[in-house]
Order: sequence, then C-alpha cells, then structure tokens
Amino acid sequence: MPCDTIKNFQDNEIKEIPVGYDSETDKFGTVEKITYKTRNYAGDKEEYEKSAFVYLPYGYQQEDRNQKYDVVYLLHGGGDDESWYMDDDKYRDGIALLLDHMIANGEIAPCILCTPTYQNPYSGSEAVSVEFFPEEFRNDLIPAVEGKYHTYYDGKNASASRWHRVFSGFSMGAACTWWVFEKCMDEVALYMPVSGDSWCGGSNGREKVVHLEKALKKQGYDGEDFRLFYGCGDVGDIAYQNVEAQVDAMESHGKEFKFCGNYRDGNSYYEIVDGGGHQIDTVYSVFYSGLQCMMSEKKNAEEWDAWYRERMAEREPEEILEKKEDFYYGRIKKYYYYSTTAKRRTGVNVLLPDEYSKERKYPVLYLLHGYFDDEDWMADESVGLKRMLGNLTAMGEAKDMEVVMPYIFCSAEKKRCTGMDLENSLCYDNFVNDLIKDLMPFIEKRFSVAKGRENTAITGFSMGGRESLFIGVTHPELFGYVGAVCPAPGLTPMKGSAQHPGQLEEAELCFEAGREPGLLLLSAAEKDAAVGHTPEGIHRLFQKNHVRHIWNVIPDGGHDASSVRVHLYNYLRMIFWNKG
Repeated sequence: MPCDTIKNFQDNEIKEIPVGYDSETDKFGTVEKITYKTRNYAGDKEEYEKSAFVYLPYGYQQEDRNQKYDVVYLLHGGGDDESWYMDDDKYRDGIALLLDHMIANGEIAPCILCTPTYQNPYSGSEAVSVEFFPEEFRNDLIPAVEGKYHTYYDGKNASASRWHRVFSGFSMGAACTWWVFEKCMDEVALYMPVSGDSWCGGSNGREKVVHLEKALKKQGYDGEDFRLFYGCGDVGDIAYQNVEAQVDAMESHGKEFKFCGNYRDGNSYYEIVDGGGHQIDTVYSVFYSGLQCMMSEKKNAEEWDAWYRERMAEREPEEILEKKEDFYYGRIKKYYYYSTTAKRRTGVNVLLPDEYSKERKYPVLYLLHGYFDDEDWMADESVGLKRMLGNLTAMGEAKDMEVVMPYIFCSAEKKRCTGMDLENSLCYDNFVNDLIKDLMPFIEKRFSVAKGRENTAITGFSMGGRESLFIGVTHPELFGYVGAVCPAPGLTPMKGSAQHPGQLEEAELCFEAGREPGLLLLSAAEKDAAVGHTPEGIHRLFQKNHVRHIWNVIPDGGHDASSVRVHLYNYLRMIFWNKG
C-alpha cells in the first residue's frame, strides 16, 4: 500500500494528548483569513464569496518556493461555520496550539491546516450544503488555498498530490467528509471523519457501505488508494449508534475497507474516545492521533535507498516463475498504434493485471528490449514476466500495474535494424519521440492509466537500457522510476568509437534538483562480454555527478534473459511505492 511512504509505521490508536499542548510554544505558527469565489453548486451556480482560515506552520516563508507542505482540511459541525476552530479572537487557541506542539515535537511534519465552512446560503438546508460541498472543494477551495501557499498542488491536477491532502470533519462535517470520499477520491487519499456517519446512500450500515464501495469503484479506485482514521465519542456521543452501525457493516460486509491496527496491514482504523462526547475535545483526540498515523515524517532519500537495498536479491527465487494451480496471471496482448514519428503502424505488447478493470487506474511500466530484438522479446517465456509479476502481486510484493512492451527501433525509412552502427543507433534514439508523441497518448487513451511521474516507470535491457536511462534523464517530469540492466554503450561519448558520439555529455548525466526519480536502479552482469564495463562506467559517472542510484552487479550474469529476470525481480518489487 502507499502507506509504505511513511517513515515509521505507528500503531493506530487514540493516544492521550500530552499535558501542555493547549499552551503557547515559542515555535508557533500563524493564522490567516482568506476569501475566495465559489458558486451555488446546489442550485443555479450563482457566484458568491466565502472565507476560510488557514494555519501556516512555524518557519513557513512565502518566498521559499522549494519547501512544500501537506494540507489538512477540517470542517466544523452543524450550526457553526469556519470560525469554530479559529476566529479573529482565538488565533492562538485550540487546534493551532495543538499543531504547534505536534510539529515542534516532531510528531508530524510541518503542514498547512484550512478550516472552511460547508455552509451555502442558497442551499436551504445544511444537509444539501454538505452534499454539494465536494464540488466547491474541488473547483474553488483547493485552487484558492493550495494555489496561494506552497503545497504539492501543481495548479492543474489535484490527483497528482492526493496523498498530500487530508480531509476531516466533525458531526455534520463528518457527513461532508463521506460525501468527499464519494465524489473527490481524485483529490483526497486520507480521511478522518469524527462523530458522524455517511449520509451518501442507504438508511442502514450495510446499504451505506455498499453505496460507498460502488462510489469508490466508479471513481476508478480501490482499497489500496485511501486510508481512513475514523473516531467517535463513546455512548455519550449522539453519533455513537449510527457510527457503530456503519463500522460494523464495514468490517463484516465491506470488501475495500480493511480494518487494521497498523497501516502495514490494511487501510482503515476505528476507535472510540473513552469519555468523549459530541464535542470539540473528541475532535482534538482523533485529530491528534490520526494525523500522526497518516502524516508521520516521510522517508528521506537515504532511507528509501536503504529500503531498496534491503529488497535486493542476487537471484530470483525459482518459485517466483512457477505456475500456481487455479491462478490467473493476467494476459499479454498485441496492440497496434500509428506512429507519426515512424510513419507506420507499430506493434506493442501490453500485460494487463489479473482482474483488470476500467473502473480502476493502474500505474504503468514501459519495458524496452535490446538491439536487433522487437516488442515480443520481453513478452517471451524466457523472461518470464507474466508469471513473475503475477506471483509477486499475489504475494503483495509488487503493485498491480500495466506493463507496456514497445518496439523501440523508430525510423520512417527502415522497418528493422540492419546493423550495429551509428545510422541504426540513431533510430533507437528516435524512440523517445515516438514514446512521448504517440505511444504514451495511445496507452493513456486505450487503457485505464494512473497518470503522473509517481505512477510511471521505465526500464530496459541492453540498447533498451541505454534508451531508458536517456529518456529518464531527459524527461524527469514523466518518469518517477528509472532502471536499466546491461545498458549498451553510447549514453555518453566513447573514445575511438564511430558507432555513437554519445547521447549526453558526461556532465549532463544528472537531474535537476527536485526532479530526481524516486528510484534509479542500474544493474550489471558480472560476465557480460557484450557491453563490457559500460554499466560500471555509467555507475561511476552517476557517483561523480552525485546522482542517487542503486547499483547492483548480478553474480555470474551474462548478456541474456537470465540477467533481465534478476533485474526485473528487484525492480518490480521496488517501483510505485515511493509516492514522494
């Protein structure tokens, strides 16, 4: 699950707030009141102005554009408004003080908190207001808040930053949180409803759960794509019975809600606050514990590298390629698209996961073949991709993903590679244009794809390895995971070689700050006579240019499918976990 992006998994529980967290600290944040334009989404879409409060953590500097912050949205209960948590007279009270202490003591990373209101003066009732607030949240509030402050929102696509956004609410605000769950899964991955059940559909717990899971699937997501920290007061809380009924149904009938004591093992957690009534202290208790479980400090680059190295294997286990009885391994199918770059109809093999569904979005791996080969080589039984990935996903060792195996010899004059020379090598170099202009648009239109660099990987063998490194370095905005096994010469200039002048100068073999991939895995085979010391030379250049990467030498490996299998076994188990 994406919760592996958390540095230290914390056991889910309602913890007691330490004494003194309601007092001033010398490292305090600031609170601002903002206004923004929105519309009456419950009616005629007339425009009007609303306000919200925004907490900025200690050390936030508007001029520092390199530092980015997660955002927490926290809604009030029935009959209140945006000032319930923070108003002009209570900037240094309650929720702001709690955040000050949590951040100062390292319990959570610095974050931004927004307390808006779901109230709509045109809607006629609060029930209608909360039902239509998700449209306001998506269209108006996120751009207003996250466009103004330094967040992971890019100004266009909120789905790319959904794991950096928490939505929470109390009472009627909790009902609104469930509406956001139903309608805004593209925008939010983390949910913390407090003392409130879903009003989205059905009159009993089971009907509500069926409705929520249908809404989840309709949006193209499943249980791997969210985390839930659900809290409620005990029998003194008026919401207790309804919340208990919904949670019971989630646990007994829900397929996507997997309750756990630690997010390693599931996606949902629920606990009763002892002595908690239907009041703000219950919110503080859930807020304090839930944020720590959802927003603990993320792994830094060195910690991710350590995690990758722990997973590294010298050989793939024999059983990983065995066919299990009564197990479906997905399917590899040949498709054709028109390449405007090569000016011809081009074949591409695509491996879709078991139980592929258009209602779900999948990350994509582009897997490139070597010199003189074609799109069928990586799909061959000698590589064993289908069984390996099928077994890994069944074991929970790899993500469900789509694997795209293209033909990377791209020429408008030649259909096939005719020799190992500069003329033919330049046709392989031309694949980058086909990939970006033709192949990726085809895949994203034809299949259900999770977009963004954090959902896109590329790797390859031999010439495909060289091209995957070239593409990864020159287009870091597209690929968050890059790999190569036994990459061919020519990535950088080679002395005395007429085959290739070098795709990049040695100093260019690096990434701009902030554009580094989440993973760069470079594999070499110990007994590779075909490319010799080229992979090691690339490794040393990466070291010289201070490029973070994982270097692996495959014992007794040659320039063949056996080395590809080892590389893929490692690479498939590493990609799509680090969401940055």
